[in-house]
Amino acid sequence: MKHMHQTNYKYFFKYVKKRGTVNAAVGPLVNTDGEVINNPLQICETLKYQYENVFSQPKDAYRINDPDVFFNHRYWQPPVLDNINFQPSDIVEAINELN
Repeated sequence: MKHMHQTNYKYFFKYVKKRGTVNAAVGPLVNTDGEVINNPLQICETLKYQYENVFSQPKDAYRINDPDVFFNHRYWQPPVLDNINFQPSDIVEAINELN
């Protein structure tokens, strides 16, 4: 096999595909009641419930109604920091706090 891949690519990739197969299984899981579940249908329902709880619908206040306008860079203005006041002594004090 060591030098076979140099002359026979089909054989090499067939060998890799045959050796690289991994069968992954999900479960058993523990549901919200603390019960261990092994049934594939119950596992699917548990994962669906978890997914729905993590990925909820966005609030209307944060919904993007027009993506073309929202992501258009012509309308974007970089934020301006113009109200930060500090003195050189403030920087020295902050550095000394790190030590």
